[in-house]
Amino acid sequence: MLVALLALGGSVSCTRTPPLPAPERPLRVLVGASVRSIDPQTEWDDTSTVVLVNLYEGLVRFDRHMRLGPGLALRWINPDEHTWRFFLDPAARFQDGSPLRAADVVASVESLRERSGSMVRGLVSDIERAEALDDHTVQLRTREPVAILNNLAFVPILKGGGRGRRPEELPLGTGPYRVAAWQPGVRLRLEASPQHPARPRLGAVEFEFHAEPLDAAAVLKARPDLALSLRLRVMDELRRQELPGLRVVTSDGLAVFYLALNTRPRVEGRANPLADARVRQALELATDRREIAREGLHGFGQPAWQLVVPQVFGYDPAAPEPPYDPERARRLLAEAGQAGLRVRLSLRTTSPDWLERILARQWAAAGIATAVERLEAQAYNQALDGGRFEATVQGYGCTTGDVGELLSFILRRADAGQGLGNGNIAGYAQAEVDRIADGNLRVFDPRERLEMLQQALRLASRDLPYVPLYSVESLYLVSRDLEWTPPPNDEVRIAEMRLRR
Repeated sequence: MLVALLALGGSVSCTRTPPLPAPERPLRVLVGASVRSIDPQTEWDDTSTVVLVNLYEGLVRFDRHMRLGPGLALRWINPDEHTWRFFLDPAARFQDGSPLRAADVVASVESLRERSGSMVRGLVSDIERAEALDDHTVQLRTREPVAILNNLAFVPILKGGGRGRRPEELPLGTGPYRVAAWQPGVRLRLEASPQHPARPRLGAVEFEFHAEPLDAAAVLKARPDLALSLRLRVMDELRRQELPGLRVVTSDGLAVFYLALNTRPRVEGRANPLADARVRQALELATDRREIAREGLHGFGQPAWQLVVPQVFGYDPAAPEPPYDPERARRLLAEAGQAGLRVRLSLRTTSPDWLERILARQWAAAGIATAVERLEAQAYNQALDGGRFEATVQGYGCTTGDVGELLSFILRRADAGQGLGNGNIAGYAQAEVDRIADGNLRVFDPRERLEMLQQALRLASRDLPYVPLYSVESLYLVSRDLEWTPPPNDEVRIAEMRLRR
């Protein structure tokens, strides 16, 4: 705080006092989505990550070229095939000024393993024991020989592991920013942490979250420095008009959007026709991905027939494009005893329904009727978590650049005890996919591991718990005064930005 002092008595100098500098304005970030929580041990989805990567750090991190490098650990060694020893940065400080200690890393791993319902709990499932060898050396022991570095990039290190705090308090991290004010789901202000070794150029940032749809006029009225998670239609409108002081920026994205199909034998007490793989195959045959891309992506994406994009390790360039064949779909449905099938497509009330309308039209050509069900956000999430849906559209991006992440999250049989399969809303269960999901990180030959990952994707393409539809570029509305190049993994690191004044 700047305080002006007035001389009391005595002579007054005639020296003119220079004016105080104008306070630095915060970076304004508009997010076309809501954030349920910024607890790093609970949430780590695409939207919450926009905030979390600025507050918390891991032992290792990916750079903007998706290469793994030092984070809070400056280096590491493998004394044997079960052991990973990390040497911590002695300059690292938590946002209250206290130094990072190996005991904090141990507590972070242990407390994460205890968090039921956590989206990131599975990232530490291979770690058998964590121990502090001294204040700046931590050792992680795995049950079997396994590569854990990719996972550790997303394991937040918290002061005391986040224990001993009140429920309303956020855990302290070592990131370049700290929370100044938080109105859950609506607004968040971050300020630069004076404790971070690399002081950010921007002193403050304000996030404004919008669960309700934003149109182009509302975005322009808000005059953000950066806008994220805006709908394709809105970005297309913005691209086509003059934007005073703003520009539309794209980068190669990692997200693939797919149709999730409930594979459970029964749904809400009734026999589930989608449990039959032939019915799921019929839905794929009745889906024209290229038409979807032409009509709905506005030039910002392309059709997809794998669950990952080509830049992800495990992508299979030899995988054939499935045909669009509604007549064959009719025959498969008749063979399965499901002629006249009716599918319930669920979506949030705030989500656009352009894709559902296209799917309904395409499926009608194969004799499939569609009922679109709109649900409030809480009811929608509960329906997915409880398996009380038939079909819905979802998206996923492998932020590690590795198919192993996808296998553990949406394809592996759900195992709450291990924190695996947390995103497997389809209820998919396939023994060989589970084996590959659990064992691929124990294979250190990259060619052998690549074949394993591609085999898992081939099995998923055969069984179709998820029907890939399209991939999209990452889209940003950026102020012309903001210096920033988006990375391919969609991370929004404020410390890498600079505002021209």
